[in-house]
Amino acid sequence: MLGALEQRNIHHVYLVTSDFHMGRATAIATLIFGSQGIAFTPAPIRNPYYPKESPLRTLRDVGRALVWVVTGRTGSSLRDR
Repeated sequence: MLGALEQRNIHHVYLVTSDFHMGRATAIATLIFGSQGIAFTPAPIRNPYYPKESPLRTLRDVGRALVWVVTGRTGSSLRDR
């Protein structure tokens, strides 16, 4: 997906997701988009039915994103080895 953004010369995107998920999404986007030189603007959608996600879940997924940035591989592709 990031290659498609680069091919279209896109340097800024809107990050649209539920407000309960925005903290985790922003943390991941900072790594993924930031590593590619793409800026983003968070655009949360209000969802009163869910609490904010746990910091542990955010930390786990930021770790996954970091593995992807460093190795270019996802956790599932590394598991197959």
